[in-house]
Amino acid sequence: MSIQKSPLWPAAHDALILHAALLQGDRAIDAWHAWQQAVDQTRIDFAQLRLVPLLHHNLRRLGVRAENLASFRNDTLVFWIRNQELFRFACAEIESLSQLGVETLVLKGVPLANLYYPSPGLRPMSDVDLLVHPDQAVAAISHCIERGWSCSDDFVVSLNNPEQLVAVRNGINMQDPASGRQIDLHWMLLKNSRADLASLWASSVHFDLCGQTLRTLCPSDQLFHACAQAANWDVVRPIRWIPDASMIIRNTSVDWDRVVEQAQRTEMVSAIQDALGVLRAFLDLDVPQDAIARLGTCRVSVLSRIDYGSSARSPRALIGRPLLRIVRYLRIGRPQGLGFFQYLNYTWGTRSIFGALAYGLRLVWNDTFGHRNA
Repeated sequence: MSIQKSPLWPAAHDALILHAALLQGDRAIDAWHAWQQAVDQTRIDFAQLRLVPLLHHNLRRLGVRAENLASFRNDTLVFWIRNQELFRFACAEIESLSQLGVETLVLKGVPLANLYYPSPGLRPMSDVDLLVHPDQAVAAISHCIERGWSCSDDFVVSLNNPEQLVAVRNGINMQDPASGRQIDLHWMLLKNSRADLASLWASSVHFDLCGQTLRTLCPSDQLFHACAQAANWDVVRPIRWIPDASMIIRNTSVDWDRVVEQAQRTEMVSAIQDALGVLRAFLDLDVPQDAIARLGTCRVSVLSRIDYGSSARSPRALIGRPLLRIVRYLRIGRPQGLGFFQYLNYTWGTRSIFGALAYGLRLVWNDTFGHRNA
């Protein structure tokens, strides 16, 4: 299959803004002019709006002077202010969990913005992603509940049995009612893998934020995680993984052997091979062809291929979500001895076979006639 046909290859209008935000010289400027012609900039959707600060930064660096940059400057300032507020919130919550003895690794936006982007305001984010040890996840969830926090994950009906959620999910999104800010609390790195995380913790690195020393993934694991995020379809198109991965590759030394090993260990070979191929072809990044070729020789299970194919695309009406749930059950629920409807109850927080069936039918209805994400 041609890499341009990969589900991870950006659509034409997304490709233009990505090239304008990430390329150098005339190629970036040409992409900027083409994007101006193709998109109504007064009605930019959220997926592209999150790229505006990086676009503004790159165009200014290239000496572009255009009337549109004034509004982009305002957007960039707004995102910078929001990020600063979120950074302080993150530090306070990490300290609160630390006092309970809960260790954390900070994932995604916060460390990416502070370690790899030219400025912390250039990587907008809406929540704080934290990874805790699986055996500390229930304590972390309970700590949020005790303070009146609620679950903002549309696909968790109840928090009455956090032990069950922890058994089959990779995380949940919790919201502070006072500030409205959210923590995406993880105990597994990926939705579709329960591989042991000991190596992630052992290789984690420190970074400073608001006078506090925090921990995050090492650069190679950071790149692996950014690429793995590409395989999760969302109603907000997950195109931001491309600048995330680009910033990591351009600003640090990557252990490509480790990236390949992590893909094998988590059974994410197909997704990581596709993602690295897109980065190399789309942005001419220095991604070793040898690493991509090695991934191509790895054994990939049928379930892993189906999972990737189902996760990376919008759920197809009637079959998409049920197929994905069956595959996830076979990969995650069945090894723990759970029946299929028991696995669904654990995943959604429902209480019975009928509750799981009713909620599952509701999700299929929404996939068919609505616009909601798994």
